[in-house]
Amino acid sequence: MNQLLKKLVIGALIIIGLMLLTHLFSNEKKQIEKTLFSLKKAVESKNLIKSLSYISKEYTDDNNFDFQTLAYIGQETFKNYTDISIEIDNLDISLDTQTKQKALVILNAKILGKNPSEASENLLGFKNSSRFKVDFIKTNNSWKIIHSQNIPN
Repeated sequence: MNQLLKKLVIGALIIIGLMLLTHLFSNEKKQIEKTLFSLKKAVESKNLIKSLSYISKEYTDDNNFDFQTLAYIGQETFKNYTDISIEIDNLDISLDTQTKQKALVILNAKILGKNPSEASENLLGFKNSSRFKVDFIKTNNSWKIIHSQNIPN
């Protein structure tokens, strides 16, 4: 009887541990999703400082852009377009289970801008939405984008 009780307690502790890990990962994924949609809102409201606050100072991408380049592109885009809207869908978030400080997000995105002549265009240069891999890093309890890459269709 004593052995059975020990096994039940150990089993219960394992289940509770797994539930806590699942909850932790779920919260982290929610924070990453919140970061993405806060960035979306900041860009759509043309708030450059707020937009850049979601990007790591160590940002790089496959176009050899860095944080400073993004700041310049953002400034020029906000100056040249009267209305900006972002569509994000097919979001898939994977956390690094070892460090819990890194995450990979795969998503579809389309950024539309309306120029002063009222013509709307996709600011990413593609006809439809594009697929991206976006790497996040957690610093000071907040998630920031550190790298992005376009995934060819």
